[in-house]
Amino acid sequence: MILLNLDYKNLLDKQRKYFLTGKTKDVEFRIKSLKALQQIIIRRNQEIAEALRKDFGKSEFETFSNEIM
Repeated sequence: MILLNLDYKNLLDKQRKYFLTGKTKDVEFRIKSLKALQQIIIRRNQEIAEALRKDFGKSEFETFSNEIM
């Protein structure tokens, strides 16, 4: 998912409201969220590596050893 032309204030407001529900305190929720993040990183690792190369000049090895692993 690429976030373009997004109303960031609206997104931030939604995230704050969700945080205040207390759902993010549950350990199971956190574990599930971290596993979902891990899967996204695995699926999109080439895109992440390319972005880090373009933005910071990081080599593919450096990206995988320091950022993705």
